[in-house]
Amino acid sequence: MTSTLLELPDGESIEVGLMGAEGLTGLNLLYGVARSNTTVIAQIPGSAVRMPAPVFVREVVRLGGPAYQLMLRYAHAFNEMVAEVAACNASHSVEQRCARWILLAHDRVGRDSFPLTHEYLALMLGVRRASVSSAASLLRMVGAIDYSRGHVNVTDRERLISAACGCYGAMVATMEDFKRTARTAAAARVGHSRVSRISRT
Repeated sequence: MTSTLLELPDGESIEVGLMGAEGLTGLNLLYGVARSNTTVIAQIPGSAVRMPAPVFVREVVRLGGPAYQLMLRYAHAFNEMVAEVAACNASHSVEQRCARWILLAHDRVGRDSFPLTHEYLALMLGVRRASVSSAASLLRMVGAIDYSRGHVNVTDRERLISAACGCYGAMVATMEDFKRTARTAAAARVGHSRVSRISRT
């Protein structure tokens, strides 16, 4: 799982986006922009496929085929989530945002326990460590999570969802809409390929 960070003028950084196996980094290349004002870091270990930027531009962007169209759809969904994060950070409590972040991470890592320190979560949410400690304690008290030695364990997902703001549901809906669109496009390509083979025979 990766986090997309934006550095503020005072030197502090805050997370503006989060990605798992559903997406890709380097979205600026899709728009023909060589550099980005954000930094992407690998937050939770996992496997990924990497392609040099010039090769990606040559083989994906310039060809403008189905892969490029799919990635543009993902970029749109990711940008919608970035906007949701901005609104969430400005409107909701640290506890709600903390629950939302843990849920998004939980969706992407595919397991109940994963590494997470208070310092790191404070960086992701753009708040003081003490605020994160207080929020995590509240989530622990209601039985939503357990937390020890730099690991968080989701013990009751439904309670965690109840503690989160509605932004979590909106972000899930955005990504599910992207996945449905991707599946529909893939099915259409398979159907077109079959018709083409039948026509040739």
